[in-house]
Amino acid sequence: MANPPHDLEEPDYAADELAEAEARKARSIAQLRSEGVPHIDWLPFLDPVSRAQLRLPDEVARRAFCLFAVAMRASPGMRGHAVKALRDYRVEGDLTPQERMWFRPFISERARVQASWRIEACVALLWYLGHLPELPRPDRVAETGCIAERVQDLGPTRFFTGVIPRTPTEALDEADLIYRYHWAVRDAQLHGRPCPAGLNGDVVMERHKALNWLIADPHEAQWDLVATDT
Repeated sequence: MANPPHDLEEPDYAADELAEAEARKARSIAQLRSEGVPHIDWLPFLDPVSRAQLRLPDEVARRAFCLFAVAMRASPGMRGHAVKALRDYRVEGDLTPQERMWFRPFISERARVQASWRIEACVALLWYLGHLPELPRPDRVAETGCIAERVQDLGPTRFFTGVIPRTPTEALDEADLIYRYHWAVRDAQLHGRPCPAGLNGDVVMERHKALNWLIADPHEAQWDLVATDT
């Protein structure tokens, strides 16, 4: 990702920047310990707030709606509604090349399932925009119907203009925590164990991608290419 983890010895950080990044990492590890989620102390930290380049709210809102439309398209018989929603919200041009493929008249079951998981990335961005009151722990699957009700309640105008973004500190805190959740999930998968502490691996992965995209350099990271390295 463009806002990469860094070793504690990174030389170009000021003392206060290092202290902030270390404190964020420590809070995340404390949260993992409280939940019984494995961690490794040497997993690096994220850039401090002073180095963050969060996306502009309008770009985040447009990306969030595209993800919502993709997830809606994955529901049987909803392709037409999803296409209409994209037109009504004027975000057709914001679909990525991969997302456009999912809007073909017929897609495979595998592609449909992949598209359906995008609701989890959407949830993370809706939280950042202030459209959801909290970002739930990634141990349960979001209900597309409930998200649809929230989007419908907001309507096109409020969806884009009624935004109250979370602070950079809040965004980076969540990005750091999901980064460490994802390491624990991948470590469990690598060793043939179930995800720890009830975590849902697919939810973790989608949320990690969304938060990485949010904090990545907007000039470098396109949605389809955003990494979720651990």
